[in-house]
Amino acid sequence: MAEFDRVVTEISAPIGLRRCGAITWEEDDSATNRFVAAHQDAGHRMEHLSGPELSVREPALVQVPSTAAFAPDDLGVDPVAYTRSLLQSAQQSGAVFRAPTQVIALLTDDDRVRGVLTDHGEITAESVVLAAGTGSTRLAQMAGVHVDVAASPCCLLTFSTPRPLVRSILSTPDFEVRQLDDNTLLAAEDVPLGFSGDPAEIASTTLEALQSHLYGANELRLKQAVIADRPMPTGGRPLVGPAPGVPGLYLAVAHPAVILSAAIGSQVASDHTL
Repeated sequence: MAEFDRVVTEISAPIGLRRCGAITWEEDDSATNRFVAAHQDAGHRMEHLSGPELSVREPALVQVPSTAAFAPDDLGVDPVAYTRSLLQSAQQSGAVFRAPTQVIALLTDDDRVRGVLTDHGEITAESVVLAAGTGSTRLAQMAGVHVDVAASPCCLLTFSTPRPLVRSILSTPDFEVRQLDDNTLLAAEDVPLGFSGDPAEIASTTLEALQSHLYGANELRLKQAVIADRPMPTGGRPLVGPAPGVPGLYLAVAHPAVILSAAIGSQVASDHTL
């Protein structure tokens, strides 16, 4: 969080930052209490909320559980705006941004990575930072490196709303939702295994859940539904650091890449300081 706050002060463009905290409840009170205890044991700021306290914080809730977990330090950003701001700041600092450019292969020489082959030709480099999400596995294999990353499909749903409906990030057994801005609601849903249909099908189920749990949700209108694969390192931790045994290749693969972006970037920069 300290690194994230530092980066936020350095970028000038708005990123939709909302320091709103996160509220979570599980299927029953016992599970919610275990959730709180586990986070507190890990050193995270986590508080219990009673039903009446939750109603004050989230007046749009139709059904209020008797207890919930509140993480006051959690925040949300507009991930697209944040990415654009980081790219803009990088370019202002001298980075060259090439898009659209597809990386076809890693270039190797004497068991060392020396650059990448793209659809616009070769780019040589002293170090290649592999940050291609689920595509990192295939590219790393070209250099003889095994990167164990599973794909976890997620549907990102954007709804328009005439006014804000929720004040916090809400994570419940039925939905996960937050305000992106005053007129946009952002929801995320896991995609069932083997699903190959229209993302709007998932949106309809989420919309029904929101309408049954939030006053005013009948005014929501779907703007966009997209499915993408989240990179999930199977070891449970981000893969950040030099690839073992292969000079010139550096890994930067993580699932919580938005909130960890500043810390990962700081680590990458530190490891590449001459």
